[in-house]
Amino acid sequence: MAGFAGLIGYFISCTVIPSPLTFNLTPLLVFFVVFLITGAGNAINDFFDAEIDAINMP
Repeated sequence: MAGFAGLIGYFISCTVIPSPLTFNLTPLLVFFVVFLITGAGNAINDFFDAEIDAINMP
């Protein structure tokens, strides 16, 4: 979901509509950067909160 939100933000910020005949790598990079950073944040949260999560959800 966050990756798609990044894509939507990218396309909203574009002042020129990209031509379908040219390949632009920027939207793909935006998607993967946001996707991977969000996933890394979730993994770090799971690692540091494992003890608390074990108490809350045994």
